Amino acid sequence: MQKKCLYIRIIASILFSGLLGSTNIFAQSIAERFYPNVCNCFDKNYTSGNLDLKLFQKCFDLKSEGNRNEFEDFLRQELDSNNTNLTYEEELELSRKMGEQLFDDLQEPLVNNCDSYYNFLLECKKAILTNMSGGVSKKEADSLSILIKNGNWTEQTTWQMGSYQLGVGNIQMAKANFHKSLEKNPLHLPSLFFLGVVNDTEGNHDKAIQRYNQVIEQEEESLSFIVNMFLVVAKREAKEK
Repeated sequence: MQKKCLYIRIIASILFSGLLGSTNIFAQSIAERFYPNVCNCFDKNYTSGNLDLKLFQKCFDLKSEGNRNEFEDFLRQELDSNNTNLTYEEELELSRKMGEQLFDDLQEPLVNNCDSYYNFLLECKKAILTNMSGGVSKKEADSLSILIKNGNWTEQTTWQMGSYQLGVGNIQMAKANFHKSLEKNPLHLPSLFFLGVVNDTEGNHDKAIQRYNQVIEQEEESLSFIVNMFLVVAKREAKEK
C-alpha cells in the first residue's frame, strides 16, 4: 500500500512541479512506452470470434509486471523525486485522471497499428450494436409510439424509440427518430451519438466522425470512453474504404 501511495505521489509531483511542462506531454510520452505491452497482450490473448471483455482489464493493467517496469523506468528517467502537499483523496483522484488520460491517448495508436486490438474493438462494436435497444421492450416501444403519434413527446421519447428501432435493426426508422430528437434539442448528446452510430452502420464514416466529435466537444464524461472508441474505429474504417 505504501509503494502504491508513493507512485501516486510521484505522478502528482510530475503534473504539478512543471518538470514536463504539461499533462499532455506526460501522457503522450508514457503512452509511447505502454503501447508495445498493451498491443502484445492483445496479440497473445485475443481470439477472433471469442469476445472476452476481461481483456480490457488484463491488457491495460498498470500494475502488471511489464507495465509496472515501464512505468518505473519512465519515472527514474524523468523524475527528481519531489513530493507535494496533496491529500490522499486528491492523490487518488489525480491518479484516476492520469490513468483515464493514458487510456484515451493509447486508443488511436493502438487502433491504427495494432490489428489484434482493432479487431477486438470491431467485435465490441458489434456487441454494442446488438444491445442498442437500451432495455426498451416491445410493450414499452408501443407506448412510446402512441406518445409520439399524439404529440406528447420529448427528445428523450424519440431517442428511446430510435434506440429500440436501432436495436431491432430498423435503421431508417431509428435515424428518423434521432433526427426528430435533434430538431427539438440540437445538443441532445445520446441522439447525436446514436445518429453517428447509424451513419457508421450505413458506411458513412466521415459523417459518423463528425457526430462523434460533436459529442466529445461537449465533454460529457459518461459517454467519453464509448464515443472515443467508436471515433477511432470509424477513422480507420474511413481510411480503409
